Amino acid sequence: MRILLIYPILDCQPVAPVGIASLATQLNKAGHKVKLIIINNELGYPLDPKRIYRDLCKFSADIIAFSSVNSQYEVVIKIADYLRSKINIPVIYGGPCPTVMPEKCLRNKSIDFVCVGEGEEAFIEFLDKYKNGKNYFDIPNIWFKQNGKMIKNPVRPPMDIKNLYPIDFSVFEEMKKILKCRDGWFDYSLIRGCPFNCSHCQSAYIHKIYKNKYYVRHAPIDIVIDNLKEIIAKYKGSIDFFNFNDDTFNLNKKYLSEFCDKYKKYIFKKHGIKFNVLCRVDLFDEETCKKLKEAGVRIVKFGVESGSPRIRKQILNRNIKDKTIINAFRICDKYKVETWAFNMIGLPTETRKNLYSTFKLNSIIKPDNFWLSIYYPIEKTELYEFCSRNKLIKYNMLKELRNYRTDSPIVSKHFEKGEIQTIYKIAGWILNLYAFPRHKDKFGKLIKKVFNLKKDGAKNESMDKFINDSNKKLDKSLNTPYYNQRFKHIAIKITNNAHV
Repeated sequence: MRILLIYPILDCQPVAPVGIASLATQLNKAGHKVKLIIINNELGYPLDPKRIYRDLCKFSADIIAFSSVNSQYEVVIKIADYLRSKINIPVIYGGPCPTVMPEKCLRNKSIDFVCVGEGEEAFIEFLDKYKNGKNYFDIPNIWFKQNGKMIKNPVRPPMDIKNLYPIDFSVFEEMKKILKCRDGWFDYSLIRGCPFNCSHCQSAYIHKIYKNKYYVRHAPIDIVIDNLKEIIAKYKGSIDFFNFNDDTFNLNKKYLSEFCDKYKKYIFKKHGIKFNVLCRVDLFDEETCKKLKEAGVRIVKFGVESGSPRIRKQILNRNIKDKTIINAFRICDKYKVETWAFNMIGLPTETRKNLYSTFKLNSIIKPDNFWLSIYYPIEKTELYEFCSRNKLIKYNMLKELRNYRTDSPIVSKHFEKGEIQTIYKIAGWILNLYAFPRHKDKFGKLIKKVFNLKKDGAKNESMDKFINDSNKKLDKSLNTPYYNQRFKHIAIKITNNAHV
């Protein structure tokens, strides 16, 4: 069968998700043909339902499949409604969004089926039943509508991911363009699952729908290494780093050690390509850091999330002490491994003191890359339910948000309207106040100017221009070290006029 797969990522950096590549790989192996459309301005494919319909007809699709994160839900429905008005072929919706809110997705008149949980086996079984005219009552993971009633099949056990490798990324026709937009970062994954239950993350809900049987699975290392070799050959000259976006790369030390040994021998030494990983600070130690360093790690990313112990423990369900976070970054400094700190602001119940403690903690750990996002509530997560119960969500705003960089949809008695958004825009300046006091006067004046502009009712465009112009001037006049706000969501530490 011919499947048109539509993946919207509006107002976001282009990506090539491993999950979509894995799904397309398995569909192709099963004899189906997949065409992928990525809705993204940077890739030259803006939201244009008429164009999508033309491409659908040109491809002669039998099935329309959507995949998206929660923030792109409204985009999916807009496209699906338009296509349904033009043609009546089945529409199935899978991925992170329908996994956590299947009822909401399936209520739409233009969505016929949803896939809850892992989709490779479920989608292939669905296509076989559809092609042969059989019913869908016994397809685990697949929900559908019949006579106005939702049929909710149970989820199947987690897959043995050994059968999903190697992964073919050919479905991404714009891969080289994506890599250029991502500065040569090639996303890959070799671990599925996360054992932790952070309240803002979907993992806890996934554990629930799988009745706590959703376990962590690791791909066969030899097959992964061969797969990476094939990818390097196929996209020669376009890959600068492999970005392993697994939730907790350092969960299994034995697996990590074996992988590092083989990556060092067959990838790093032969091709010179480094890699990035995401690790838990409370599972990180010198032995792990040393192993990663020898294998060619470039960046180790950690979730700091908040500088407030109360927020981490009571709101995020991350009972991790400051000293544990500080220790992980100091280990990386010792082995000269570049670090990346993930942080959030705009969290429920967060006070100004809590928020600024995040900047203070980061001024101590001094990550090479300071990543900041504004909390975006994801349905069915524990924190979303908390916000919903306490009437803390601005639903009209949440409906319009496409990313975690625009504004806060959380009601707060501690911050004025638009204050979180303003803090986000000048986060690098605020971090410099604490991290490098020698620049305190300069950044203090700029921060005051921005808040005065806001107080005087300046439009966002005017404030953004002032911030951007100021950043350009700062880069020419500041003595290192300092944090450069090169991107809206990342402040990069600069030393000796170069990124560390």
